[in-house]
Amino acid sequence: MIDALPLEVAHVLNGGFMDMMLDPSVPGLVDLDAGTVTLWGTGDEPFNLTTVDDTARFTARLATDPADVSGVHY
Repeated sequence: MIDALPLEVAHVLNGGFMDMMLDPSVPGLVDLDAGTVTLWGTGDEPFNLTTVDDTARFTARLATDPADVSGVHY
């Protein structure tokens, strides 16, 4: 298990990638032809979106700042 390794572990919880989730050319969330958007749950739950670039930038910052690595980051 990772806890047994001599490493600091950071969990980056980034949400969905809007680059993919909202791209009308990718089947899934948005269907422009049908004029629909697919929701999960009731539609009242918080829905986190981010970009691949922002997640990469955030992860790189955590990996290069020893004072800010361990833990769970949103």
